[in-house]
Amino acid sequence: MKKSHLFIASLLLLAKTSQAQDLSRYIPKDATAVATFKSAKLFELIGMEQFNNSKFGESLNKSLQGKNIDETGLDLKGNFYYFLLETDSTTTHGILLPMAKRDLVINTIQQQLETGANAVQYLDKTPYMRSASGKDLYSWKDNCLVMLSTNFKYSYFIDDSIANKYGIERYSPSTSIAPYYEEEYAQTDSVTGVLDSLYDDQNYSVKDVTIENPSGAWENYDNYYEREDSIKRALQEKWTIDKLQEWHALEEKSTLQTNAAFLKNSRKDALASIWINDLSNLYQEAIPPINPFTLFQYPQRSGMRGFQWAEAHLICNEREAKIVGEIALSPSVAQSFKKIYDKKINRKLLAYAPLDSALSIMSISINTKEYLRQLPVLMSDIYSSLLGMYGEEVELAGDLMSLLIDEEAIGNVVLGDGLFWVNGINEFERTYMSYEYDDNYNYKEIEKTKTERLPDFSILFSSKDQSFFKKLLQYGKNRGKIVEEEPGIFRLQERRSPMDLYLTMRKGIVALGTSKGDITNIAKGKKAIKASRKNKNIIRGNNFAFLVNSQPTREILWKELALDKQNATLNTFIQRVSDVKLTSKGVKDSSLVGEIGVDVPRGSDNGLTYLLDLIGSIATSM
Repeated sequence: MKKSHLFIASLLLLAKTSQAQDLSRYIPKDATAVATFKSAKLFELIGMEQFNNSKFGESLNKSLQGKNIDETGLDLKGNFYYFLLETDSTTTHGILLPMAKRDLVINTIQQQLETGANAVQYLDKTPYMRSASGKDLYSWKDNCLVMLSTNFKYSYFIDDSIANKYGIERYSPSTSIAPYYEEEYAQTDSVTGVLDSLYDDQNYSVKDVTIENPSGAWENYDNYYEREDSIKRALQEKWTIDKLQEWHALEEKSTLQTNAAFLKNSRKDALASIWINDLSNLYQEAIPPINPFTLFQYPQRSGMRGFQWAEAHLICNEREAKIVGEIALSPSVAQSFKKIYDKKINRKLLAYAPLDSALSIMSISINTKEYLRQLPVLMSDIYSSLLGMYGEEVELAGDLMSLLIDEEAIGNVVLGDGLFWVNGINEFERTYMSYEYDDNYNYKEIEKTKTERLPDFSILFSSKDQSFFKKLLQYGKNRGKIVEEEPGIFRLQERRSPMDLYLTMRKGIVALGTSKGDITNIAKGKKAIKASRKNKNIIRGNNFAFLVNSQPTREILWKELALDKQNATLNTFIQRVSDVKLTSKGVKDSSLVGEIGVDVPRGSDNGLTYLLDLIGSIATSM
């Protein structure tokens, strides 16, 4: 065999061996959701001593009765997993932990459970330990420790045939209370008579009536629920044992390692990840078809047809800490979204926006014409599937809107790209009417004013056809609601509004907001101070962006919250507040993508240490 072939074969064998050691081979292929935590990555970013001394590490130390995590016997070079399994009757939560020293791990659990060495039980050679509540099971296989908990679904027992199957009888309060009314009010002909008999005829006050317990009605009520609860608790314990046995019997072909979508979307640079197998299934489980408390039947749903799987990854490095997310779309919805997001923001808008000095700024860039054109597809594939039995009506509404709406005309009025920013918090005086009363309770209206603190904001968007806005302004002027303070600068006069609203239009741009300075500058063509390349690139490179600038945020925190600057811990926390960004590039391939992140300030080694420092500062100041 050639050396090159031997080398490749060795690499493949090594990769296969590495995959075989990963605990994902103990997760069922059809798991609803899976979370991965890479402990090796954790201790690559932060040293063991630094972790143990952090607030999070100290809390973990207390929960482990004084042990550090490296003293538990767990393999801190392996991946930790959480998985969720859903059936029509149960929800199962599972946690998988890799073990380096199995006996030490079991001993640690026994100490936690406070049940001693006799806690280990066997069922068909399956070892397990049970928590004090009986709801959680601990077991192990090879180098894997599993913690399993199975809960029944209340909605499962609403069906009478299922309830009867397990010996659960329906309780009818009227049947148990009826003998009381028959005995005490046998001569009463109406409900009014029953109520009247409880009142004193002279003083119209409630009589001192003692209601005897009729035929043990309330005992029956308590006994019914005690019996039902005992049945369900027994079922829950049995089903948890069943799930544990299924886990031990899991075959390799039925594990997550054969799920192509999961394997495809794993990221080596992620500290932690979450993967959802089917958003439609998760949605249906989150909102069950039957409300167990009101027995109200929700509309039957066919799931979220437009969405498939989803994933999110926590990435920490020297520059930032961020969560990167992705939602897989159905082919038809992906095609529609690509057309909707096929637009870049108008760069003329950026010239007037204080990108660096604003407290926060949001940008959006979509194609309004395409959104309206794709509305029937979205109504059919997303909204109708969410509403279930009303799906046909929703689809018809989408088609009707498509017939009535002039996409071209509306798309010219509002192109679909815009900016929204908040400069800060300002004081606004609001006029309102109050009343004063004299000694004879005669009143008169009095106009008063009060000061309110509200955000000072501006909105900017592109418009090719501004005739509609001109007509709207003229209408407002005719009705005395709008005044033109300066040429091209309009103010909305609304007595009940706590703030003045200004509006102007200029060369394909419409601007409105509470900041008269911003609106005046736009009307006169005065551009904002040149912004940093960083913030410009974020807005230009994304269809959606939301930025929080750290410097004005720190100033707002000190000013508005009137915090004590002598509080060293809180002062440190505020000084270390960093820039935050939430962005989305729209559709990539056939998935909707986005991320939220925070920059790492000077003084922090990486994103993880920065986050732990923030958590520690918050915990100390509370």
